[in-house]
Amino acid sequence: MKLLLELLILLQGSLNDVGSVDVFSWISYLDLRTLDVLTNSTLSSSSDPHNISFHYLIPEGGNDKLSYFKLKVLLPDSDLTVTSQKQIKDKLNLSKKRFVYIAADSIIKGKVEDLGRIELGGYAIGAVEDCSKRLSDYISMDVLSAIQRAGAAFSWVPKEPYNEDACLLDFDVLLMEPRKLEKTLITSIMRWATGCLQQCRY
Repeated sequence: MKLLLELLILLQGSLNDVGSVDVFSWISYLDLRTLDVLTNSTLSSSSDPHNISFHYLIPEGGNDKLSYFKLKVLLPDSDLTVTSQKQIKDKLNLSKKRFVYIAADSIIKGKVEDLGRIELGGYAIGAVEDCSKRLSDYISMDVLSAIQRAGAAFSWVPKEPYNEDACLLDFDVLLMEPRKLEKTLITSIMRWATGCLQQCRY
């Protein structure tokens, strides 16, 4: 999560070519098979694979040149960069308006360029819905209703009851436009993410 936020800061305020899609991901252990599967499944499902670029971050201490060449042997026609997480601030100098973050262990079955064309309006981040998971699978609706009743006086507590069949967001696929993020928001997200990684891993 911290690396994703560093990417947001580095990408803030820059522009992207229309029609191209930039996919970012990272691995926390040096096993390039997951990145190979992600790259191959994304390119295989795409109608325009030549307009997709991949930007991968490998763990600190990983040899980014060696990892790059290993991936290029498997995927010779792919447009990709590999950067060590330790060197991200020095080496990642991108001029992108938006990008798609995809978790490294994902297998893409649809056209990633369709995500790149979605308009986010005034929002900076869009997440994909995952209807295989429902709100009621993770939260007791009775407890949530009690919280709503108890906090009715607070403006941040919604008045409408929650829909127990509501789909959840899939944080393994995110569309981001960093230029729309305020720096204070990024700082707040970093603080939240640090606390969440320590306490609320699910």
